[in-house]
Amino acid sequence: MDAQPRGLCSNRTDRLPSPNHGERWNNTPLKTHRAMEAIEANILAKLKEVQADLKKEITNKTGLVNKEMSAFREDMGKRLDDIEFNADVKDVLGHTLLLQEDLQARLSDLEARSRRNNIRIHGIPEGEEGDSMQVFIENFIKTALSLTDTTLGIQRCHRSLGPKPPPSSNPRSIVVNFLDFKTKDLVLRSVWNKKEIQLKGRRVYFDQDYPTDILLKRKVTDVT
Repeated sequence: MDAQPRGLCSNRTDRLPSPNHGERWNNTPLKTHRAMEAIEANILAKLKEVQADLKKEITNKTGLVNKEMSAFREDMGKRLDDIEFNADVKDVLGHTLLLQEDLQARLSDLEARSRRNNIRIHGIPEGEEGDSMQVFIENFIKTALSLTDTTLGIQRCHRSLGPKPPPSSNPRSIVVNFLDFKTKDLVLRSVWNKKEIQLKGRRVYFDQDYPTDILLKRKVTDVT
């Protein structure tokens, strides 16, 4: 039997895998698997960290929004209370003003009725009446208006309330109250027929004894 060539034997022996080469081949998948696990664990850790940060931020934002909403509700509640209060106040004030106007109208009517038999005489100088205002006025009316045969029935007469003015100012008016409205009406009609009444060269005016609010309305009407 022929011996094999040495060169061929040595070549076959070189082609067989060495023990170290097989160990390296077997360890490669294990290292790769461990590396993948490490990467996966790192990614999961990062995701958990991001998730925790997001949750914390959402919680903070939610708390801030809830706080702002609570403040907004409180502010709106106060505003609504103020609106309701103002509405109630306006209703009360409106009702009070209407009531006041009604009462003022009633008082004016009562005052006008109480002055129904009165007249006012303007322009008679202060002190001209002497010791008795009633005697002076009765004589003046009868003489100036040609009513000597008429019983005037004057109940009272006096200067309007207030301090005596200085000589350079207009004299206070004189209020005359008659017992009978018809007599008062007769006096005024006689004045209108005379058109002009004088006392010692000074013009004297007769008028109704109007309440204050009616006088103010007449002044406004005269101005406009």
